[in-house]
Amino acid sequence: MKLYVFEAPSAPDETTLAFDTALTDLAASGLRISRYDVIMEPEAIAAHPDAADLYEQEGSKALPIIAVDDVVMSWETYPDRDELLSWFDVQPPCAQTAGRDDASAGKNCAGCAAAANCPSANNFRLSPDHD
Repeated sequence: MKLYVFEAPSAPDETTLAFDTALTDLAASGLRISRYDVIMEPEAIAAHPDAADLYEQEGSKALPIIAVDDVVMSWETYPDRDELLSWFDVQPPCAQTAGRDDASAGKNCAGCAAAANCPSANNFRLSPDHD
């Protein structure tokens, strides 16, 4: 599984910084991420058929275009952390959720009552069935 980000350079803001943080967490979990500046690397978007079609139809207003493998998942805006993480079966390495039998067990630490005190709350790993 691979995440593709096609974007144009812009000044960092709260949304892009939050997206960067989520990408860092996903990369640390083992997800392969390719991030491209379409101005500097136009061949990258051309090599991704769905992203290329969307970019051809909508132009730069479609950016950023976010894809998982061959499927475009988001365009025109960066997904927030919850949306981005929902695309993957992500589990926290959080000992405080281990062995719990409630709905938050095995989910991200946001559902864990102890998340505020959990040193691992922002560190995620992909489940073993993802490559």
